[in-house]
Amino acid sequence: MIRLLILLSVAMLAACSQEGRDSFAFVPEAVDYGTQVPVFVASGRDREGNGYFEYGRAAGISLSRYTVSVPPVRPLGMVTLASEGYINPRLQYVVSDIAQFDGDAAFETELASALGQSSSKTAVIFVPGFNISFREALYRQAQMMVDLQIPGVPVLFSWPSANNVLGYGFDRESILYSRNPLEKLIRQADAAGAEEVVVIGHSLGALLTMEVLRQMAIRDGGTPSVDFGGIILVSPDIDIELFRRLAEESGGLPEPFAIFVSKNDPALRISALLAGTRDRLGTNTDPALLGNLPVSVIDVSDFAFDNENLHFTAANSPALIRILTRAAMAERETPGSAGPVLGSVMGQGMETAVLISPRALAQ
Repeated sequence: MIRLLILLSVAMLAACSQEGRDSFAFVPEAVDYGTQVPVFVASGRDREGNGYFEYGRAAGISLSRYTVSVPPVRPLGMVTLASEGYINPRLQYVVSDIAQFDGDAAFETELASALGQSSSKTAVIFVPGFNISFREALYRQAQMMVDLQIPGVPVLFSWPSANNVLGYGFDRESILYSRNPLEKLIRQADAAGAEEVVVIGHSLGALLTMEVLRQMAIRDGGTPSVDFGGIILVSPDIDIELFRRLAEESGGLPEPFAIFVSKNDPALRISALLAGTRDRLGTNTDPALLGNLPVSVIDVSDFAFDNENLHFTAANSPALIRILTRAAMAERETPGSAGPVLGSVMGQGMETAVLISPRALAQ
């Protein structure tokens, strides 16, 4: 009964945001206004007749490139959307260009060209989480690349979420359904000339990321053959014991390996209740529970005050974004200097705990 009440309450809160979540404004003229972010896309979703991706599972993978125009006037960390009857690319995210690729060869050629023109030669693959539409994932990756100043070529893996808060079971099974396509995308990025591949997994996308790391290690005889530049799990919706097992079976975790956690994540609290456990990996702030793995647990619990989506604080909080970009700049100038900028750093074994405080902005 308690679980049913939880589901009903969440459904009532989310019901008003379901309509039109897959549609987006296509405005070629936006190239004159916003920051243009070309995002390569591999999607396992079905397409509707109007060209929009829907929630169904496709038999194959659609390959494309969407150029997102990030508006010049907007709150830091926020994705502002166009509404029917009012589109302003100065204020709202829109799509300015779409290229569909007919097969793997065309996709890999264009990806190789983009990597060749990138100063970092890094493929940044984003694996979104539970109840995230194609549009939300596309815009979120563009927002992260711009606001967090992430170097590299953005690549979105859009797995078939139900786009419904009551579709948690469907989404978890879609994770299993999507393991081979994500592994193929990672290998394509590597073969296209990426000097390193960085994977950002959010929520259930973090579980898919871990499943694929394990699968690649098994397929490659113990350790994935791809050159990973790092793995970042944001608000991971994974059982802690399952994470340890997947890490052990992955042949050694890629480094650096960062996990953004928060005790104030309501979505993960509900997930833990439904699973009958106290915590998920994304709410665990005690790195000792991770079994001496070479990971950095980054606690962003203190940033619940300035962002609306507590399930994605790492990309939503303006204060946290400013601290993270400052730390990245310090690290580029002087390797090893990011830690003091972020906050208190505590090492226990191979794992490291980083507690970030808003007070770091005053330093």
